[in-house]
Amino acid sequence: MKPDLEARTVHDYNAFVGAEDRHALVSVIDYAELPPIRHCRCRFGVWALFLRDDSFEDLGYGAGSYRYEAGTLICVGPGQVGGVPDNGEVFRIRGWALLFSPELIAGTALAARMHEFSYFSYSVNEALQMTAEERGILITLLTELRDELARPADQVQRGILVDYISLILSYCRRFHERQFSARPEVSHDVLARFEKLLTDYCASDALRRDGLPAVSWFAERLFLSAGYLTDVIRRETGGNVRTLMREHLVRLARERLLSGMTVSETAFSLGFEHPQHFTRLFRRVTGQTPTEYLAQAKGSVS
Repeated sequence: MKPDLEARTVHDYNAFVGAEDRHALVSVIDYAELPPIRHCRCRFGVWALFLRDDSFEDLGYGAGSYRYEAGTLICVGPGQVGGVPDNGEVFRIRGWALLFSPELIAGTALAARMHEFSYFSYSVNEALQMTAEERGILITLLTELRDELARPADQVQRGILVDYISLILSYCRRFHERQFSARPEVSHDVLARFEKLLTDYCASDALRRDGLPAVSWFAERLFLSAGYLTDVIRRETGGNVRTLMREHLVRLARERLLSGMTVSETAFSLGFEHPQHFTRLFRRVTGQTPTEYLAQAKGSVS
């Protein structure tokens, strides 16, 4: 579905909602000050945080939809699409927004840290449900940032703006970590479902035919974003999705080697085109080559 709005810049979004341009690369919006707007599916070319104090059903995002409640923080990054298609209705948004251009942070320490804020890659159905205290902290920082935008620009303002945004994103990271910790049963369930999906895939002919799939393959079938799945696995295991996948392959490899398969047969059965690639992975995980492992296993038996 084609987006109704291409918000390539901060100005594009400001113009759509009727917000004042206070800076070319940053915007802090208090929706209470704006008139009602039409529904819109928007493709973003900027980073954006939306603190929604209203409730709405069927907010589209990616391939899914979501009903969000008051106090939800939604985070989107450049290239992402979300919203509700324009159906002619006019409604009033309640809450706040922060939008900033990649140009603002280019070349700064924050730009190098953006990968730490993995919540930007989450789907909306993994949005943050904020506590009253967290909401208060965020609004305080947004208000201070907006006050800075109202001051005359000078040589140090860009650094101040970037520092404020960095602080806001770090707090949001803390809030997301709190949400993970507060719902351990959800993380346990995600890990269990991932492990079953991995086991079933490796037991099928798909492994031999196609090798291991991308992280996104598992995420799609678990109805999660790749970023969310990665964060859950990291918190639950201390590793990453690829690490779990490699360790599972090595467990299968050990079983097959001990059953009498040759190294080449084992490699091809696990989806490796070249046995040396399998040997390299096996040694990386175990510290031994498959041949060394077999020799040790047979020695211990004898």
